[in-house]
Amino acid sequence: MRLKASNSVVVTFIVLSSFCFLSSPLNASVLDLGEWDHEIGYEWRTFNETGAQGQAKNGVSIYYQPEVYWESEEGIDSFTFQPFFRWDQSDSERTHFDVRDAYWTHVGDWWETRIGMTSVYWGKTEFTHLVDIVNQKDAIEGGQGDARLGQPMLNASFVFEEGILDLFVMGGFRETTFAGEGGRLRTPLLVDNSDPRFDNQLVRGLDFAMRWEQPVGNYWEIAISEFNGLSRSPSLGFNFDFFVSPAFFPVYEQINQLGFEAEFIYEGLIWKTEGVRVSGQVGGRWYAVSTGWEYTFGDLFGTGHDITSIFEYVYDSRSKKAPHFLERDFALGFRWAANDEQDTSALMGVFYDPDTHEKVAIIEASRRLGSEWTLKVSSTFVIVKGRPFIDDNLSDAFNSLLANPLFVGAEITDEARLFLASLFFDYTGGELLNIFNGALNDQILDTLQSLQALSDFDSKLSFLDNDDFVQVELVHYF
Repeated sequence: MRLKASNSVVVTFIVLSSFCFLSSPLNASVLDLGEWDHEIGYEWRTFNETGAQGQAKNGVSIYYQPEVYWESEEGIDSFTFQPFFRWDQSDSERTHFDVRDAYWTHVGDWWETRIGMTSVYWGKTEFTHLVDIVNQKDAIEGGQGDARLGQPMLNASFVFEEGILDLFVMGGFRETTFAGEGGRLRTPLLVDNSDPRFDNQLVRGLDFAMRWEQPVGNYWEIAISEFNGLSRSPSLGFNFDFFVSPAFFPVYEQINQLGFEAEFIYEGLIWKTEGVRVSGQVGGRWYAVSTGWEYTFGDLFGTGHDITSIFEYVYDSRSKKAPHFLERDFALGFRWAANDEQDTSALMGVFYDPDTHEKVAIIEASRRLGSEWTLKVSSTFVIVKGRPFIDDNLSDAFNSLLANPLFVGAEITDEARLFLASLFFDYTGGELLNIFNGALNDQILDTLQSLQALSDFDSKLSFLDNDDFVQVELVHYF
């Protein structure tokens, strides 16, 4: 269950939004008057190789996502409810139930309010979404980060002559769920979903955000935003449990993010940029910018097809210390739209790191089959140059760990400090020799090598080298 019953704030938001709807003067029954839609997806995913931790090459999963929408006769009140369930053959963590939407909307003359669980998207660029922070990404759903967990919130939107102001109060923080033992596209060591850490327990569950968007002239649109709350992208700490269950744990830090978006549209040309400045995380304040352009060649050669070329550049001030691949990289892509009755389209893109020469290629395509079916195909290929340097003996590997980013520079984590202290105070010299040179030697060395592979700044994607995949999905709408 991804929606935890222990999270009282989540439950409160759902109950409150339902109460607001059911107790409205119109008091109409959703079951009787609401519009129902259903979506069932059948997914098959195949990988080029067996996983580095022995995971299966092939797997199937099924999801079911109904949606009910009710609107009052006057059109000023509405209620939306969209649950989601997925069963996965290989990964028990990917088998889950969630509520994507459960919110009540009221529309005034120049304002609108929403209360409940819903999704909000911020951003302009195609391949990276720096400013998009309101919702937690659904990390185990796959894709390019489009799937989101429903965020409990109160949202008030005000429409002025100059632009639109959105205010958010968010409760019931949603934790990221990481892939389980049988899952793919995961870190070499498992991330313990049951052991999240929070930077500031006093503010957990209460986040704030605002966004102002307005047009400028005939061709420009800009937006500024601010978010104050727990980060939606957790850092990873290591539990230093070499002897039983070595694992990472997610760390959610209290951050402040200032965001900026700009878009220029002139005929077939679109120039986009977005940037953030983030403070509150370990390592100090940092900023990142994503910018680029799109140009559409409409009705190419009289075929009726449109081809859009896409170019983007991403800059992260943390450089190699950024906890992701896109720190100073380029992205080049093409979007094809056939403009036919079947709504056939495809997106192809390549990310390239000029420093490490690593590349990631993605393909996404879809086509309707009749009036009730859609076929979707997606794939990701990781191309790394060389391999990370891995020490093959315990002494060298352990010395490398002392300089590992998991120690956060000179600020050794509590887990590391306790582990190092235990070596000196809990074991005799003979016992330490037995630990490091005896039966546990291979297990400890494997763990150290996994940490080295994950923290190699010059080969950030090497641990995904076995995870090239093709995914085919057949979706039925009714």
